[in-house]
Amino acid sequence: MSCNYKTFAISIMDDRYLTIVGAVGALVAGLSRFLWSALLEKFSFKFLLWSLLVVNSFLAFTIFYIYKIRALYLIYVLATSLCYGGFLGIFPAISSKIFGFRYASQIYGFLFYAFAASNFVQVFLTNWVWSIF
Repeated sequence: MSCNYKTFAISIMDDRYLTIVGAVGALVAGLSRFLWSALLEKFSFKFLLWSLLVVNSFLAFTIFYIYKIRALYLIYVLATSLCYGGFLGIFPAISSKIFGFRYASQIYGFLFYAFAASNFVQVFLTNWVWSIF
C-alpha cells in the first residue's frame, strides 16, 4: 500500500487537528506572559521587542512553506503564540513605565486597536506585493 506524500500531508490537516493546535497555542500564549515578564526583569525592552519581531517575522514569512507538514505546523503555531504572548506580556510594564500609571491603561488599550489595524494593513500589503510578483 503506497501513500503519496502530498496527499497524506494535506489529508492530516483536518478540523480536529487544527482545533487542538489552536487550543494548545492559546494556552502557550497565555502561559508565556509569565516567561516574558520574567525576561523583562533581566533584559531590556528594546532587546526583547527586537527578538520577538525577528522571530515572528521569520515565522510569518516561512509558514507558507511548511503548512503541509503537521509537526512543523504545530511548532510554528506554538512559536507564534509564544511571540504573541510576549507582545502582550511586556507592553503593560513598559507602558506604565513610560506613560505613568494614570495613562498606561489607555495606551495599553490602543495596543489592541493596533493589532486589528495591522491585520488590515497586512491584507493590503500582501495583495499589493502579490500583484507585483
